[in-house]
Amino acid sequence: MARVSLEEAFFAGRHREVVALAWDGPGASWSLAEAPYVAGALSLLGRLDESAAFVKELLRDPRTPASVAVEARFFALVGLCHAGRYAEATSLAVENLRHRASSDARARFFLMQGLALVRCFTGRV
Repeated sequence: MARVSLEEAFFAGRHREVVALAWDGPGASWSLAEAPYVAGALSLLGRLDESAAFVKELLRDPRTPASVAVEARFFALVGLCHAGRYAEATSLAVENLRHRASSDARARFFLMQGLALVRCFTGRV
């Protein structure tokens, strides 16, 4: 049987399934490319501290590409915004600014989305 795509499950809103497959369940696993979806699923389920610790550990790994780091920070800050933890969300958005000159369009997209989301939630539109 083929493994469920964490990306597809995440974007379909099946966050509990993502966490079960990649974090909580027996044999839990994820690839580096799937890391943002793990961070996002944890964050959107209210497991903000776990998401933050996961992102922090992910960023320590020298193999983590900038695009994955930016996207993981973005999905973590989404949950922080929803929880009203704006200072922490702002901090992640500012960290992503280091990649503003990136040639990676996906990284730039999530960088800008993060800044916009923080501005929207904090009333600085």
